[in-house]
Amino acid sequence: MTPAEKNTLQIPRNPMQAPAPLTDSTIYITDSAVNRLRILMTQERQKKPQATLLLRISVLSGGCYGFQYKFDFTNEPLKDELIFIFEELTVVTDEISYDLLKDVTLDYVQELIGAAFTLRNPNSDASCGCGNSFSI
Repeated sequence: MTPAEKNTLQIPRNPMQAPAPLTDSTIYITDSAVNRLRILMTQERQKKPQATLLLRISVLSGGCYGFQYKFDFTNEPLKDELIFIFEELTVVTDEISYDLLKDVTLDYVQELIGAAFTLRNPNSDASCGCGNSFSI
């Protein structure tokens, strides 16, 4: 087993409520988030047809409550990142961020004031109104 295979977990689908995890802790993803990620990846691939796109989710210090989420696309995981695969989508995160992301649900929410990716994090004690910052 290669180091990358050792760090790879399958992401279960999460339509809105948390299903039983496939592992002790994982990252869940809703249908809405999957659909939006597919659209964004299609747009990115039109710009860079040869690109392999992975979604990186990181937790950084900062924001109103001490920690904030960061989302970006990358072409390949770093050597120490954990890899989560859901169908054709791949999510990567570093081990330190993963400690704060265990059992989180990635969702894409559309409201009158706008649309955004959100994380429902059972590990957070509080979060700001925009949902980008949290405390533990």
